[in-house]
Amino acid sequence: MNADLSLALEYKRRVDSAFNGRVAKMVLFGSRARGEAHEESDWDIAVFLTDDPTMEDRHRLTDLGSDVLMDTGQVIQSVALPSRREAEDSYLMRAIRSEGITL
Repeated sequence: MNADLSLALEYKRRVDSAFNGRVAKMVLFGSRARGEAHEESDWDIAVFLTDDPTMEDRHRLTDLGSDVLMDTGQVIQSVALPSRREAEDSYLMRAIRSEGITL
């Protein structure tokens, strides 16, 4: 596991602020969560919302990720999901559950 989660936690702070209480949970997954990342690896973050994400929500997450890129040079790849999908039996949800780090 990557011990330094400060960038992911900063992104979480920005997302929480922008989504006005709609964020149910955020989970870091992928190579950063597994401890297999290299210096240029991106940060995969699942953003579970209390309701269905809209296209505007997805654009907002992309914009917030772009802000982090400009500030730090690090790439955040986020995926917006309704919290009801968390228990779903899909490849993505299984990966998030098995390797994810809740932020």
